[in-house]
Amino acid sequence: MNIIGFELEFLSLLNEDEIENDLHKMFGKRLSQKIEITTDCSIKRDKFTRVEDSWNAWEIITPPLPQNKAIDVLNKFQDYMMSTMTVTNKSCGFHVNVSAPSMKKFDSATLISVVDEFKFAKTYNREDNPYCVPWSYYFEQIAKRILRDRKLALDKKRTFKYNALSLIKAASNGEYVDDDHELKYATNVSKFFDEKYLTTNVSKLITHLPYVEFRMLGGKNYHQTMLSPLVKELSECVSFAATGHNAVAVNKYFNQYI
Repeated sequence: MNIIGFELEFLSLLNEDEIENDLHKMFGKRLSQKIEITTDCSIKRDKFTRVEDSWNAWEIITPPLPQNKAIDVLNKFQDYMMSTMTVTNKSCGFHVNVSAPSMKKFDSATLISVVDEFKFAKTYNREDNPYCVPWSYYFEQIAKRILRDRKLALDKKRTFKYNALSLIKAASNGEYVDDDHELKYATNVSKFFDEKYLTTNVSKLITHLPYVEFRMLGGKNYHQTMLSPLVKELSECVSFAATGHNAVAVNKYFNQYI
């Protein structure tokens, strides 16, 4: 069973002590003490809603839990958010952190190929959010550079795949794109590339307990939507990628660009 943790951002009139007491009542002392409550300066107070400066911007970070337990915690906290004075606007994110039982064979390219990032982002109106940029944006930039290069004698599809995979590898390993002339397309793109603000953040794979962070959920009133089915779908994608590189899925995904 996969391990999942959540980061939920929201605005509330409640203070930290009140939220902490409510968490204790919902989950008991043992679990509630592992849930982190932090302020979040990235959350904006929307002047077009009833939210004023007196509201507090909070982020709740749950510990890594077995999937069934994690979803149970999520459902209960959603109910809590809807029963209290809670607001979520377009600046509020909902991040899902997922790890498979074994990540030794995990392949980032396979994961990116099977996650429908646009479906999730469109559902929550986050297509243009600078804190969850789709991988496809960078792949499209690489493809444009390759197609414009009239001097390129090599096979364009192969060159695109080589550059795209190198960009993914660099993000997964916390490294720069290799200094290779054939990788100049990925190198140019990597200059304005920030792996931690991607829809599917694979930079966490180099941590002591490797996991993937999905950042494309959230937005206005996200806490009032059915989140658990989407979490399960993302978790299934991680499980699939944890079995190793799937050339069929990756090639099918890359072929749409060139």
